[in-house]
Amino acid sequence: MDKSYFHVAGVKPDRRNLIVVRANKLLESHSHFKGRCGTIEISQGENGQLLLNGKLPNYYLKQLAQECLRNMELPIQNEIIVVSEIQASDPRKPR
Repeated sequence: MDKSYFHVAGVKPDRRNLIVVRANKLLESHSHFKGRCGTIEISQGENGQLLLNGKLPNYYLKQLAQECLRNMELPIQNEIIVVSEIQASDPRKPR
């Protein structure tokens, strides 16, 4: 079952959405995030920072997601939660 890690929050045709779509494409193009189960929601805060939310199976992927977006030269608020692989692939399971 192929699930994407990424969800574009609040899809609207404006500059903010273009930044979120660009961030989404950057992460999806990275080999560590292709074909993995779980979710990451990317949005942009009122102050322009990128907000990362969701669940990943380990701390390495949490940090890698943040590092992939550093070249965008925006502040990043990484709220991704590290959970077991089973919990990351099934969002209905509690933490």
